[in-house]
Amino acid sequence: MSVTRQPPVGKAKLSETLHNVVQGTSGVVGQDFFRVLVRQMAKALNMRYAVVGELVAKQRVRTLALWTGDGYGLNFEYALASMPCETVVGQQLRLYPKTVRQRFPKAHLLAEMEAECYIGIPLFDTHRRPLGLLALYDIRPFDETANAYAESILSIFAARAGAELQRHRVEQALFEERERALVTLHSIGDGVIRTDARATIDYMNPVAEQLTGWTQTEAAGMSVDLVFTALDESSRQPAASAVARVLTERCNISDTDHAILVSRDGTEYTIERSASLINGRNNECLGAVMVFRDVSEARRLAQEISYQASHDPLTGLVNRRAFESRLEAAITSARNDHKNHGLCFLDLDQFKIINDTCGHVAGDELLKQLSGLLQTNVRESDTVARLGGDEFGVLLDGCPLGKAEVIAQTLLDAIKDFRFVWQDQTFQVGVSIGLVAITPSANMAQLLTQADAACYAAKDLGRNRIHVGQSEDIGFTRWQRGLRWVDDINGALEQGRFRLYCQPIRPLAPTNGDGQHYEVLLRMLEDDGTVALPNAFLPTAERYNLMSKIDHWVIRSVFRSYAGKHGLFAKHNKPVQLAINLSGNSLNEEQLLPYIRQQLSEYGIPPEIVCFEITEAAAISNVRRAAHVIRELKKLRCRFALDDFGSALSFAYLKNLPVDYIKIDGAFVGNIINNRIDRAMVAAINQIGHEMGMQTIAESAENSTIVDSLRQLGVDYAQGFVFGEPRPVEVQAHAPLAQVASR
Repeated sequence: MSVTRQPPVGKAKLSETLHNVVQGTSGVVGQDFFRVLVRQMAKALNMRYAVVGELVAKQRVRTLALWTGDGYGLNFEYALASMPCETVVGQQLRLYPKTVRQRFPKAHLLAEMEAECYIGIPLFDTHRRPLGLLALYDIRPFDETANAYAESILSIFAARAGAELQRHRVEQALFEERERALVTLHSIGDGVIRTDARATIDYMNPVAEQLTGWTQTEAAGMSVDLVFTALDESSRQPAASAVARVLTERCNISDTDHAILVSRDGTEYTIERSASLINGRNNECLGAVMVFRDVSEARRLAQEISYQASHDPLTGLVNRRAFESRLEAAITSARNDHKNHGLCFLDLDQFKIINDTCGHVAGDELLKQLSGLLQTNVRESDTVARLGGDEFGVLLDGCPLGKAEVIAQTLLDAIKDFRFVWQDQTFQVGVSIGLVAITPSANMAQLLTQADAACYAAKDLGRNRIHVGQSEDIGFTRWQRGLRWVDDINGALEQGRFRLYCQPIRPLAPTNGDGQHYEVLLRMLEDDGTVALPNAFLPTAERYNLMSKIDHWVIRSVFRSYAGKHGLFAKHNKPVQLAINLSGNSLNEEQLLPYIRQQLSEYGIPPEIVCFEITEAAAISNVRRAAHVIRELKKLRCRFALDDFGSALSFAYLKNLPVDYIKIDGAFVGNIINNRIDRAMVAAINQIGHEMGMQTIAESAENSTIVDSLRQLGVDYAQGFVFGEPRPVEVQAHAPLAQVASR
């Protein structure tokens, strides 16, 4: 027969006990608190064992204090599994008034205690996150009539214990953080010099010895200003002594401005420094400590990054963003100070011929030479910028329109007389220049539009000339230029004057296979037989919503050519993959997906050989639509590539775009040999792509040196002149759009 205890306390006695517990523990903290807690808790509820435990892992508890009835036990750690505590931690109060060992037969601790009953209550922090528990055990059954009293007492104990445990954890975290900070300070690579109250050195660490050129033995007893020679970075005059200021003003200082430390051997370092007062027990000044670090390399990198952000990496000219900032300042100057300024837009003539004939390396060299030519033919106060591709801008500061025309003519003549020599070939280039005056009433958007339109007017009027733009002729010029290209594009669609070209994409590792991989490119024959490149007519096609027609023509023509084994596809014994570009306009068209499905079915094209490409800019302009199109086409087993990646650095969007390939923008690839930032960008894009299960294709691989670097970086594929220039697919019948659509 089991022995049942009497209720542990009556109501009045319970209040008295609770009052004593609160009074006995309110002024105690830390480990003493937990020891008092378990003892008082056991007495209050007349239980033999009392434990406060801290959750140290998901399923493990470490005791902070243990009362055994006869005294305090040794703390230990145990697993929650198979213990009644498992039903308490993070949950709610549990009471097992009897036969607790039978309920939990695998709980060895219960057997060791010979426990018959168990009460446990969880501990939480202020955010209701589990911290641990309070638990009580006894060798006798618990009188269930005292449940309400027990729950009330334990709830108060738990609230106080949770608060103390949370405080303990915060204190422990702060202590550990302080210890880590101290270790870090002892390990950092900063120079440290300590002085007495008279600024005489009594300690230098090895880094300080290295930067100053003085050993501690030599410097001991010397004035700090004789050992630590600092100059103001701007004026190069002797900098104020940080130690002297601390000792005089009795304050701590942290200089944010950089200074120049001149070492004993004359070596100069750009440094950051701080100094602090050392006070004694009675707040008397004992001396000062100065900490300084060499930031020369960091400063150089910061200046380089700042330069890269505002300058074109190829030519070294100001880039578009910096140019527009200076243009905005010129507009403000014209408005507030009534100063005259001029703005020129320059577009090179015949540049694309050189770029396509000789490759991008030649084109880049031409741009660099012309950039130098432009800079030598403007005034020092003027700004020359590369705005993109073969387009340049010139901001003529403090220059009336008449004087601006003279400078523009100088630039025109200099380029006209220039001869570009490449591999025993000599080329002549021209330039079309649009010039506008910066007036007080103008805004940036208007000026850029006017200068752009004036430049195209110079092209329309015969190229290699200057056109001074006026606000009243802008709309007509743009409208007239747009209509001319619209007519040419519609005529090419109707008369079958579009041509398909292919450029090979080669694997950089044998494991990527030896199949034939091509990007399909588009050309247009003009009325005079000139082959127009996409950059010439596609902007107009996009502006006037003609891209859908062009993309449909390309898709159908590629499929028809492949199915009919025309041209490059006459023999395709090896696996073939064809990359077809899709415009942003087509991407948003509801008829795109049905059209592709219908064309694949009609020509019996294996979907896995088709890889559609969209530019990064088109994808991020409508991520949701792009992701939908990609997923639907991948259901058909088509593949997808993100083209010109890096131009917008949209890493965050990649998670939502399940593409198979990332094509790294050629603007980075072409400079990886000489520009370590571009190389780092290519490496970063390649690594991110691989981490996301995508393969990478590098554009603008123009020579074997670039290819070797790409292979070292682990890029999967490359495309460029080194593997072959674009070649005509030579479809047997260049059918007009109406005929293609009717078949």
